[in-house]
Amino acid sequence: MFGIKKLAYQFNRVVGNADASILPQKIQARCQDCEGYKAALIETCDAMMQILQGSPDYRPAVESAQQMAYPPGTAPSEVFDKSLEKMKGYWYDENFVAECSKACKLIAAKQRELQDRGRRQLHNTRTFINNGYAEYEMLKRNLIAAKQELDEAKEDQNRSDTPAKKRVTKKAQKLYDKELKALEQYFNVRLPDMKMEHMKEIEAILLELQSYHDWLASYCRPLTVYKVPQPANL
Repeated sequence: MFGIKKLAYQFNRVVGNADASILPQKIQARCQDCEGYKAALIETCDAMMQILQGSPDYRPAVESAQQMAYPPGTAPSEVFDKSLEKMKGYWYDENFVAECSKACKLIAAKQRELQDRGRRQLHNTRTFINNGYAEYEMLKRNLIAAKQELDEAKEDQNRSDTPAKKRVTKKAQKLYDKELKALEQYFNVRLPDMKMEHMKEIEAILLELQSYHDWLASYCRPLTVYKVPQPANL
């Protein structure tokens, strides 16, 4: 029976399997919490990116570091500006068309500024999703491997309790304790610090969005009350 378990341990190490069920219940619960946090953070980050970049054609995946700004000439206000060019021959108030065109260009520029600032402000959040979480996965794999090695050493010692096997078990126990401490340090210090950074980033983006929309409303208000003069022949 031990030979089968030993073979299973060795196979899991070779293929990289990580069975967290062999870890203490408390650690399993914290692992599940960390994994749930990542899933929730991806959803939140994706929602923020949808606000910053409404077009799925130009919105990158959360698990990337790509830009999210509109390429030149593709922002909604720029598309609207192009349509105004076609309307010039049909509308008689050229001043209104010119003001709308000017507003479209400025709105597109401001929107790209918002997208660029939003991308920078989501830097730590997206870095955690791409890299910081990988640190947790590595620590978890190391702990599982150390636990498997410790269990294997203990079973081997139970079959034949010799000084050499005691030394192997003691060495495996030290490695397991070291890896357990490293993962607990991540849970107790590293992860809470990163969560605070993520909260600050999302708060900053919400303030940026509020500022942008306040500016947009203020800038566009004169156009909404613009009185188009009626031509003499109508």
